[in-house]
Amino acid sequence: MKFFLCFAKFFLCFSANVKLTRKEMIFRNFIHNVENHYTKERQITFYADLEYITPKYLSTVVYEVSNRHAGDWINEYVIFEAKKLLGSEFLSIQEICYKLNFSNQSFFGKYFKRHTGMSPLEYRKSVAK
Repeated sequence: MKFFLCFAKFFLCFSANVKLTRKEMIFRNFIHNVENHYTKERQITFYADLEYITPKYLSTVVYEVSNRHAGDWINEYVIFEAKKLLGSEFLSIQEICYKLNFSNQSFFGKYFKRHTGMSPLEYRKSVAK
């Protein structure tokens, strides 16, 4: 997981000094927008609207440039942040749900479990050991 986030950071830094193709620019802007909005928006439509392109075209371009789906990038950022917040005992799981813009704790739990294989509480306990 961290590899892909590092790849995204590297791509953003590297691409600042290099002439990019249109698709690479779209990908760079997509990653930049995900970094700025992933705590509030998880829909590809939102990110496509920021670029004035269709969600299908954004998904195609992101996959062509990175060999990963746009939704996977978004989920990667959300799960990384959720794990970071769960690793800290300062916030309750309910507060983390609110911070990551989930409608309720149940939906957050299902989302987290689908992507990590464990519930938020199980993850928190495993990190606390």
